[in-house]
Amino acid sequence: MSRYIKDLPLLMGLADWQMGEAPTERMTDAERHDAEIVYNTIDKVIKGIDAQPSADVVEVVRCKDCKFSDYVFDSANCTCNNITA
Repeated sequence: MSRYIKDLPLLMGLADWQMGEAPTERMTDAERHDAEIVYNTIDKVIKGIDAQPSADVVEVVRCKDCKFSDYVFDSANCTCNNITA
């Protein structure tokens, strides 16, 4: 199953934040040490999100052109008998 589309903006935002926190040569040793801690922590968060399995979800089945299609989430609860996937 493909990754959730909602994960992508989160991962991209974290990656942007991580790049902004990357240690540079212009930093003092203390600043570089702090930046490395933040950078590595963000890296662990990104890897943790990537390691999460996608949920095992079932395709939603709705009745075709049913006036109740916005409210009926299970085809067994619909009485119009016009089921489509």
